Amino acid sequence: MIAGKKFTNSEIAEKEAKFLEDYYHNNDPRLSDSVEYYSILFQSFLRNEDNQDDSFKKLENKQKEDIFKSEDDLFRNAMHYAFNKGHQTAFLILLMNSRNSQTFDESIFAEKSAKDVFLFKLDNLISEDVYNENLRRSQVELLINYTRDNFENGLFKIMDLAKIFFKKGCEIAYEQITEQIVQVQKKDLAVSRITSVDLNDSFQITPAFSATFVMESPRFEEWDIHWDSTYGHDVSKKLIGTFLIHQLTIKEIKNYAEVGAIVYQQMLENLSSFEDDEIVYLGEIRFSLIEPPLDGLRTIEKNEISAIQYALTLTLKRKLGVPAKNILIIT
Repeated sequence: MIAGKKFTNSEIAEKEAKFLEDYYHNNDPRLSDSVEYYSILFQSFLRNEDNQDDSFKKLENKQKEDIFKSEDDLFRNAMHYAFNKGHQTAFLILLMNSRNSQTFDESIFAEKSAKDVFLFKLDNLISEDVYNENLRRSQVELLINYTRDNFENGLFKIMDLAKIFFKKGCEIAYEQITEQIVQVQKKDLAVSRITSVDLNDSFQITPAFSATFVMESPRFEEWDIHWDSTYGHDVSKKLIGTFLIHQLTIKEIKNYAEVGAIVYQQMLENLSSFEDDEIVYLGEIRFSLIEPPLDGLRTIEKNEISAIQYALTLTLKRKLGVPAKNILIIT
């Protein structure tokens, strides 16, 4: 419960339902972006022959594709369900007044890292049994049972992804409670010149990555990349790479391409219809190479690269207010 604020169970349920409906009506892209991003990873898991049982491998290709399509439909419904359950649970954790509930002081919500800290603490506030009780039902259980018919190890993969979406629902609920119930006023932020990102706090750049600003020049920015807070404190605090943003004119790209600079030649192949004075943005991902891998640090899957590139294109498109065709992402 939040110190100084008391709500009945029915009031909490009403507020949570209204706030969740508001979220869906406000066209916030974070949930839809996450579903698209993680559906690629789930399909990658299913299409890996190591996870397919013998009966599935004997099916005709058309039958396999029909099953993959059904899996995708069920996956999307299941992750929406997990998100909704997380939203509901966060309202109970933060607003319910009971003998066993934790008290949250209003001043905590004003701290810039408060949301991340709340997400980090979820695994302490919610036991594995409670996660299972919340998630292993309805749409998630339907997906688990359907996947079990043709694939192996699906339970663990689905529950890992469902927990991520559960925490994303908690994150949205936390933000809504902070702004509309605790009514913490947003402070004026110091922001970067090109993309207007916060210079002093982390921000989301893909459904799996958060970033922090590093440095800039008039036509360049650099961000450090981390796993986002849904992966837990230890993982999210480890640097996994950097993201560089270059603002260029087509004329500059042509000049570099003419002297044989390979990257600029490749860029020019995709920008042949642009005029010399048009501006484009090159986003460059540089992943850290860690040998041996650190404990708890999950690997980036091969098919995830395309999802990362697409997600970063969307991020820059929104932050820059330019068409996607003016953005190139390379790794």
